Amino acid sequence: MSPHHPKKLSALGHLQQMFPPSPTFCPARDMPPLPGIHCIVTGGTSGIGLSTARALLAAGAHVCLMARSSWKGERLARELEKEGFGGRVEFVPLDLGDLRSVRSAAEAYMVAHDRLHLLINNAAVLLPGVHGAQAVSAQGYDAQFATNALGHWHLTMLLMPLLRETLCLLPISPSPASSTDSLPSLTRTVDSASPSDSLASPSEAWSPPQAEQSPAQQELTAAARIGVRVLTLSSNVHQFAPKGGVVWWAIQPSVPGEARELVRRRIGGMGLYAMSKMANVLMSQYLARTLGYTGIIFATVHPGGIKSSLFRSAPKWQNTLTNWILYPPEYGALTALWAATCEGGRELNGKYCIPWARVGAARGDAEDVGLQEKLVALMEEMRAGF
Repeated sequence: MSPHHPKKLSALGHLQQMFPPSPTFCPARDMPPLPGIHCIVTGGTSGIGLSTARALLAAGAHVCLMARSSWKGERLARELEKEGFGGRVEFVPLDLGDLRSVRSAAEAYMVAHDRLHLLINNAAVLLPGVHGAQAVSAQGYDAQFATNALGHWHLTMLLMPLLRETLCLLPISPSPASSTDSLPSLTRTVDSASPSDSLASPSEAWSPPQAEQSPAQQELTAAARIGVRVLTLSSNVHQFAPKGGVVWWAIQPSVPGEARELVRRRIGGMGLYAMSKMANVLMSQYLARTLGYTGIIFATVHPGGIKSSLFRSAPKWQNTLTNWILYPPEYGALTALWAATCEGGRELNGKYCIPWARVGAARGDAEDVGLQEKLVALMEEMRAGF
């Protein structure tokens, strides 16, 4: 499909994603035990990321929180350890707006660990208005694009060798995708459990194999189910990215700085945010198309309209309005947790997941191969040397 004629959601489609049907997936009930599963959650110290990390820990996973504030991250890791979750938690400092920091975080993780099953690219910044359009990263790139898209691309590429090595450790290789008809069914009966129950032990609801397993066997069972997955959080706001998906003059290093700033100011802070979220979809689709054959699962997640620290830079009236219509962070973690742990994960490769725990459709030009490759080539140029 031509990037000049993107297929966008109708007004009804936006409303259906903003106010989706009641969830049928409940982490406390539906997630399997995750002993031995190693996870990274960027932006894991607040909002959606923290809710995601808590649920993974409750299931017994080893979770690495990555975020900017070392003081907050280390304190939170200690508090989570004291809460007595089944899994282990650690913190690694990460500033996605600084490519050098991204490399330091990736290297620190790879020195300490020999496997990585789940990479959840969750962190994001929203800088609305004129000031958002003027903000730049440590390397002088648009701050929202650098943090939300480029930083996560750099992190994913640096961790790719470890992700591929983890595939070799799996007891059963993920089977190739066959048909979307085999996607996990979400039509099961809904009981009174809710997303806010996500910290309860999932072992009560999960049906283990009939034969009792040793701890080592439990880890093998979990690894065989999960495989290796990379989830990148986007937003339905990507539907409002400028015509063509990406305004190259706003981000290309070869464009003089003053010209880039002028273009960014014309797009505005919210337009640049939408463009960064479009870039999230494009890069995830690119990885699914080019590396899905390896067995790694790449999917994009729209978490829903969620109350989070993302809106800390928004005007007060906007925060007041959003508090009326947005959902709590526990709901924001639902779709990512489903995509991270559901059976038949291979069927999610290249999919765009929407609230709550469903497969939807991204903007039409997200499928444009030329657009994907142009973006990836640019990001490779931007991260070169870091």
